[in-house]
Amino acid sequence: NGCAEIVKNIVGHSIAYLDSPVSGGVKGAKAATLSVMCAGDQGLYQESLPVLQSFTAHQFYIGPKPGQAQVMKILNNFLSATALAASSEAVLYGLKHGLAIEQMCDVINVSTGVNSATRDKFPQQVATGQFNAGFSNALMLKDIELYLANCLEINTPVEVGRPIVNQWREFSDADPGVDATRIFSFKQQKDSNS
Repeated sequence: NGCAEIVKNIVGHSIAYLDSPVSGGVKGAKAATLSVMCAGDQGLYQESLPVLQSFTAHQFYIGPKPGQAQVMKILNNFLSATALAASSEAVLYGLKHGLAIEQMCDVINVSTGVNSATRDKFPQQVATGQFNAGFSNALMLKDIELYLANCLEINTPVEVGRPIVNQWREFSDADPGVDATRIFSFKQQKDSNS
Protein backbone atom coordinates (compact mmCIF):
# COMPACT_ATOMS: atom_id res chain seq x y z
CA ASN A 1 0.00 0.00 0.00
CA GLY A 2 2.69 2.52 0.98
CA CYS A 3 4.77 1.94 -2.15
CA ALA A 4 1.74 2.19 -4.44
CA GLU A 5 0.82 5.51 -2.84
CA ILE A 6 4.36 6.86 -3.30
CA VAL A 7 4.42 5.82 -6.97
CA LYS A 8 1.00 7.39 -7.50
CA ASN A 9 2.24 10.67 -6.02
CA ILE A 10 5.41 10.87 -8.13
CA VAL A 11 3.99 9.89 -11.53
CA GLY A 12 4.29 12.86 -13.84
CA HIS A 13 6.88 14.61 -11.69
CA SER A 14 10.51 15.07 -12.56
CA ILE A 15 12.60 12.96 -10.20
CA ALA A 16 16.34 13.30 -9.66
CA TYR A 17 18.34 10.58 -7.95
CA LEU A 18 21.84 9.54 -7.02
CA ASP A 19 23.25 6.04 -7.16
CA SER A 20 24.49 5.94 -3.53
CA PRO A 21 25.59 2.58 -2.08
CA VAL A 22 27.32 2.51 1.29
CA SER A 23 30.16 0.52 2.82
CA GLY A 24 30.99 -0.10 6.46
CA GLY A 25 28.46 -2.68 7.59
CA VAL A 26 26.14 -2.69 10.56
CA LYS A 27 28.92 -1.42 12.83
CA GLY A 28 29.47 1.57 10.54
CA ALA A 29 25.75 2.26 10.29
CA LYS A 30 25.34 2.28 14.08
CA ALA A 31 28.39 4.51 14.55
CA ALA A 32 27.59 6.77 11.55
CA THR A 33 31.01 5.95 10.10
CA LEU A 34 29.81 4.53 6.79
CA SER A 35 31.35 5.49 3.47
CA VAL A 36 28.91 6.52 0.75
CA MET A 37 29.73 6.49 -2.93
CA CYS A 38 27.55 8.63 -5.16
CA ALA A 39 27.09 8.86 -8.90
CA GLY A 40 24.75 11.11 -10.82
CA ASP A 41 24.30 14.84 -11.16
CA GLN A 42 27.09 16.62 -9.28
CA GLY A 43 24.80 19.50 -8.27
CA LEU A 44 22.37 17.05 -6.69
CA TYR A 45 25.31 15.42 -4.91
CA GLN A 46 26.35 18.81 -3.47
CA GLU A 47 22.76 19.53 -2.39
CA SER A 48 22.52 16.09 -0.76
CA LEU A 49 25.79 16.34 1.19
CA PRO A 50 24.23 17.57 4.46
CA VAL A 51 21.92 14.55 4.51
CA LEU A 52 24.71 12.15 3.52
CA GLN A 53 27.01 13.61 6.19
CA SER A 54 24.38 12.95 8.85
CA PHE A 55 24.92 9.18 8.65
CA THR A 56 28.33 8.75 6.98
CA ALA A 57 31.91 9.66 7.80
CA HIS A 58 33.17 9.60 4.22
CA GLN A 59 31.37 10.87 1.14
CA PHE A 60 32.69 10.28 -2.37
CA TYR A 61 31.48 11.66 -5.66
CA ILE A 62 32.34 8.89 -8.14
CA GLY A 63 31.05 10.26 -11.43
CA PRO A 64 28.15 11.63 -13.46
CA LYS A 65 26.55 8.33 -14.51
CA PRO A 66 24.24 6.47 -12.12
CA GLY A 67 25.71 2.99 -11.82
CA GLN A 68 29.30 4.15 -11.40
CA ALA A 69 28.92 4.16 -7.62
CA GLN A 70 27.57 0.60 -7.75
CA VAL A 71 30.67 -0.38 -9.75
CA MET A 72 32.80 1.13 -6.98
CA LYS A 73 30.82 -0.75 -4.31
CA ILE A 74 31.10 -4.16 -5.96
CA LEU A 75 34.81 -3.81 -6.75
CA ASN A 76 35.38 -2.82 -3.11
CA ASN A 77 33.45 -5.87 -1.91
CA PHE A 78 35.40 -8.09 -4.31
CA LEU A 79 38.63 -6.85 -2.71
CA SER A 80 37.16 -7.37 0.76
CA ALA A 81 36.03 -10.92 -0.13
CA THR A 82 39.45 -11.69 -1.58
CA ALA A 83 41.24 -10.34 1.50
CA LEU A 84 39.01 -12.35 3.83
CA ALA A 85 39.44 -15.60 1.88
CA ALA A 86 43.20 -15.18 1.42
CA SER A 87 43.73 -14.10 5.04
CA SER A 88 41.79 -17.17 6.22
CA GLU A 89 44.16 -19.43 4.33
CA ALA A 90 47.25 -17.55 5.54
CA VAL A 91 46.11 -17.64 9.18
CA LEU A 92 45.37 -21.37 8.95
CA TYR A 93 48.90 -21.84 7.62
CA GLY A 94 50.28 -19.89 10.60
CA LEU A 95 48.16 -21.80 13.10
CA LYS A 96 49.56 -25.10 11.81
CA HIS A 97 53.00 -23.72 12.61
CA GLY A 98 52.04 -22.79 16.17
CA LEU A 99 51.44 -19.06 15.66
CA ALA A 100 48.56 -17.25 17.39
CA ILE A 101 45.97 -15.28 15.40
CA GLU A 102 46.57 -12.13 17.44
CA GLN A 103 50.33 -12.37 16.95
CA MET A 104 49.96 -12.86 13.20
CA CYS A 105 47.63 -9.87 12.91
CA ASP A 106 49.97 -7.67 14.97
CA VAL A 107 52.83 -8.40 12.57
CA ILE A 108 50.80 -8.33 9.36
CA ASN A 109 49.12 -5.04 10.29
CA VAL A 110 52.45 -3.20 10.36
CA SER A 111 53.77 -5.08 7.34
CA THR A 112 52.99 -5.37 3.66
CA GLY A 113 50.24 -8.00 4.03
CA VAL A 114 47.88 -5.66 5.90
CA ASN A 115 44.28 -5.65 4.69
CA SER A 116 40.76 -5.10 6.02
CA ALA A 117 40.49 -8.70 7.23
CA THR A 118 43.71 -8.64 9.27
CA ARG A 119 43.10 -5.13 10.55
CA ASP A 120 39.50 -5.64 11.69
CA LYS A 121 37.78 -8.93 10.96
CA PHE A 122 40.36 -11.32 12.37
CA PRO A 123 41.14 -9.45 15.61
CA GLN A 124 37.51 -8.45 16.27
CA GLN A 125 35.52 -11.39 14.92
CA VAL A 126 37.63 -14.50 14.26
CA ALA A 127 40.09 -14.43 17.18
CA THR A 128 37.27 -13.62 19.61
CA GLY A 129 34.95 -16.29 18.17
CA GLN A 130 32.20 -13.71 17.65
CA PHE A 131 31.83 -14.09 13.87
CA ASN A 132 29.35 -11.23 13.82
CA ALA A 133 30.64 -8.53 11.48
CA GLY A 134 27.10 -7.94 10.24
CA PHE A 135 27.49 -8.91 6.58
CA SER A 136 26.31 -12.33 5.45
CA ASN A 137 28.06 -14.63 3.05
CA ALA A 138 24.96 -14.42 0.84
CA LEU A 139 25.30 -10.64 0.51
CA MET A 140 29.02 -10.94 -0.18
CA LEU A 141 28.38 -13.59 -2.81
CA LYS A 142 25.70 -11.46 -4.46
CA ASP A 143 28.09 -8.54 -4.82
CA ILE A 144 31.05 -10.53 -6.07
CA GLU A 145 28.89 -12.46 -8.53
CA LEU A 146 27.81 -9.07 -9.91
CA TYR A 147 31.48 -8.12 -10.11
CA LEU A 148 32.38 -11.31 -11.99
CA ALA A 149 29.42 -11.03 -14.36
CA ASN A 150 30.35 -7.43 -15.18
CA CYS A 151 34.01 -8.39 -15.71
CA LEU A 152 32.94 -11.10 -18.15
CA GLU A 153 30.56 -8.71 -19.89
CA ILE A 154 33.23 -6.06 -20.49
CA ASN A 155 36.04 -8.58 -20.97
CA THR A 156 38.35 -7.66 -18.07
CA PRO A 157 40.60 -10.26 -16.37
CA VAL A 158 38.99 -12.81 -14.03
CA GLU A 159 41.95 -15.08 -13.22
CA VAL A 160 41.63 -14.12 -9.55
CA GLY A 161 37.94 -13.24 -9.62
CA ARG A 162 36.57 -16.55 -10.85
CA PRO A 163 38.20 -18.75 -8.14
CA ILE A 164 37.28 -16.23 -5.40
CA VAL A 165 33.64 -16.27 -6.48
CA ASN A 166 33.73 -20.08 -6.62
CA GLN A 167 35.10 -20.25 -3.04
CA TRP A 168 32.37 -17.93 -1.76
CA ARG A 169 29.72 -19.85 -3.69
CA GLU A 170 30.89 -23.12 -2.10
CA PHE A 171 30.92 -21.50 1.35
CA SER A 172 27.45 -19.98 0.86
CA ASP A 173 26.04 -23.28 -0.38
CA ALA A 174 27.47 -25.13 2.63
CA ASP A 175 26.46 -22.54 5.27
CA PRO A 176 23.73 -20.30 3.80
CA GLY A 177 23.27 -16.86 5.35
CA VAL A 178 26.02 -17.00 7.99
CA ASP A 179 28.32 -14.09 8.73
CA ALA A 180 30.97 -13.62 6.06
CA THR A 181 33.76 -13.92 8.64
CA ARG A 182 32.81 -17.57 9.05
CA ILE A 183 34.67 -18.29 5.82
CA PHE A 184 37.58 -18.90 8.19
CA SER A 185 35.65 -21.68 9.97
CA PHE A 186 34.54 -23.09 6.62
CA LYS A 187 38.13 -23.29 5.39
CA GLN A 188 39.28 -24.67 8.74
CA GLN A 189 36.64 -27.42 8.54
CA LYS A 190 37.65 -28.28 4.98
CA ASP A 191 41.29 -28.46 6.10
CA SER A 192 40.49 -30.82 8.98
CA ASN A 193 38.50 -33.07 6.63
CA SER A 194 41.36 -33.41 4.15
